[in-house]
Amino acid sequence: MKRKDFVMYGEREGVVMKVVDGDKVIWQDLSVIIMERTGTTAYNHPMILKMSELKQKKKRDYTYDSFEVTVSRVTEKAIGCTIDGVDLFVPKSLCNLADSDALNEGDTGSLLIADWWVPKAKQEKLEQQQAPAAFMAPAVPVPDDGIPF
Repeated sequence: MKRKDFVMYGEREGVVMKVVDGDKVIWQDLSVIIMERTGTTAYNHPMILKMSELKQKKKRDYTYDSFEVTVSRVTEKAIGCTIDGVDLFVPKSLCNLADSDALNEGDTGSLLIADWWVPKAKQEKLEQQQAPAAFMAPAVPVPDDGIPF
């Protein structure tokens, strides 16, 4: 196990901090946070557990839909593209990259994306564009009273 692998101990999610004595690990519970008297946040104390008591967190299985895209930018973790006239950054973790055509800047083709993500992202983008602009007071002319500020 690598440091910071997310694993479950019962119903609680945590990370493996260090492997000790071959079959034991130091595990830190991340699901419960304790508030100290000083007001600062502290996690539960680490626990030493046998590896057999931990379960690897299951990676989500997605169903994918094919979307026609034009790729404008590619980063380490996302693909910037236009889908149905909406510019979005799609997390690579939600894409089936092995079966997609459009993976590089300038490509036009199909991109397989988790079926639930695109409608949600388009709706959020639309709501963001329709939201009223932040209120700004109109500029008021300042009288020249001889004071430089």
